[in-house]
Amino acid sequence: MGYFSDRASSRKTHYLLGLLALLLSTVLVALARRYALLLVARFLQGSSSAIVWTVGTAVLADTFPTEQLGVAMGTIGSVVSLAMVAGPVFGGAIFHRFGYSAVFWGLGGLLVFDVVLRLLMIELKDAKKWGVDLQGQESQESAEATPNETTQLLDGSASKEPATSLLKVFTVYLACEKTDLCQSARFLNACWMAFVVSVVFSGPIDAVLPLHLKETFDFNALTSGAAFIALALPEVVLGPVSGLIVDRYGPRLAALIGYITLCPSLFLFILPTGPASPSQIALLIAVLTFNGCSTAMIGGPAMAEITLQLRTGKGDVAGMGYAQGYGLFNLAWSMGTLGGPLIAGWMMERWGWDVLCIVLGIVAGGTVIPAYLFTGGKDKEEKSDLDGSNDTR
Repeated sequence: MGYFSDRASSRKTHYLLGLLALLLSTVLVALARRYALLLVARFLQGSSSAIVWTVGTAVLADTFPTEQLGVAMGTIGSVVSLAMVAGPVFGGAIFHRFGYSAVFWGLGGLLVFDVVLRLLMIELKDAKKWGVDLQGQESQESAEATPNETTQLLDGSASKEPATSLLKVFTVYLACEKTDLCQSARFLNACWMAFVVSVVFSGPIDAVLPLHLKETFDFNALTSGAAFIALALPEVVLGPVSGLIVDRYGPRLAALIGYITLCPSLFLFILPTGPASPSQIALLIAVLTFNGCSTAMIGGPAMAEITLQLRTGKGDVAGMGYAQGYGLFNLAWSMGTLGGPLIAGWMMERWGWDVLCIVLGIVAGGTVIPAYLFTGGKDKEEKSDLDGSNDTR
């Protein structure tokens, strides 16, 4: 979908198709009473979510100039993390009060509202027709540069390219055949950072922690969901802060802060051992809050790295479409979402909660090394790349 979105005259159509497919799949999940139908619905739900995420982040990258990119990506990362954490809170409360189907009917209502908002969305190319240019001087310089993704979207010249084999469209090779992006250590490192935080979110936090809280503290669906508020609150505050750090000092510093603190935050999960005494619950809330602060610092730098690599990379890297880049980024995140619960569930069953937290803490600590070596910083070379980015497109 990233390939098609980068070559379309407007991203709104693909965005709406993704949302409508997501709405349909959510309704199917609510109605499913057979396992086979549930599998189909969940497959459609995952596929449509990938479309929405890929096209949505590409719209964001189209719109914001480089100097505001960190805050934008940090805010989006914060909202996404908040949604992942808040889901169990609201889902648990609705399930506890109204039952299984009510959870998905509520999600369907949110999606209908989102479709309305997307219909009202004004893309950058349309805003320029009315004299509104959010990217300012940067976009003016880009218009004079060699035609790339942005200019193709504006003048529709991409539609003149020869059709590409559908077989190639559905391979990762297509996204890399005219670029060295997949050979870029910086891009692969951003994908690795996304993969690690996705494994942590979907594995021990999302899949295993509610079961651990039930066994250790005798929490029900409502109280387990409420415990996730301690994870959600730091995401609201620190996501934009992480973006400010990215804009001022580069993605490297924010990424290092995030992964250096994520490592001990996972180790500390072994300390709350129950039962549900005031001191143990207070300790649990403190650990959850610390973990939320750590993960809030990671999403923004990883997402900003993708756009910065596409804008400032050398040669063909800079000319690759945003949607294709974020499609590969989303692939890394989805692999973590798929593998996280499987890995965490297997380790939990075989070795227990403590070993799970220690192993993932070590992985997070090890990620500090590539984050330091390969994440972009605001040094002289980085500034030079930003200043000359329009020449490399």
